[in-house]
Amino acid sequence: MDPNSALVLFSGGQDSTVCLAWALQRFTRVETLGFDYGQRHRAELDARPRVRERMRVLEPAWAERLGQDHVLHLGALAAISDTALTREVAIDEKSAVLLEPDGKGTVVGSGRGAYFLQVKSAPEICRPNTPLTIHDITVYRAPSGARFDFKSWTGEGGEGYSISVENGVIHTTRPGNSAY
Repeated sequence: MDPNSALVLFSGGQDSTVCLAWALQRFTRVETLGFDYGQRHRAELDARPRVRERMRVLEPAWAERLGQDHVLHLGALAAISDTALTREVAIDEKSAVLLEPDGKGTVVGSGRGAYFLQVKSAPEICRPNTPLTIHDITVYRAPSGARFDFKSWTGEGGEGYSISVENGVIHTTRPGNSAY
């Protein structure tokens, strides 16, 4: 990449807008990248084009510097969990993870516990109106009382398993092919 260029991870929210303004002040070419992972609250994602246009108007020099906008669609990950990125935690409303400063957490509560997911490779097939195919998703299911180390991404007192999706059909290494 050209040292006079920057790529800003841009959600459309306040923090990433400040980062975009900072980059536009300092670089001659700035492109933006957003992630659409099927999030329920899309206000920031929907605001991205309007915010970019306002940035162009706000400062004339920025109009020349602001380059292409890119959106990476990760909706396939939302199809297999309530989480969306490559390392995520899913917690139901009756559970919590108490996180210590050393990065180790303990699951508490009366719910189903917490699920720690890691996607190790990109989906093989991820297109609109086409069944998803993705492999190499590791899951650690941690019931109340289980511990999880966020630094090493390992746990104790729970269950580890794998998930894959082939042509839209979920397969797991759990008994009965259960995803939960």
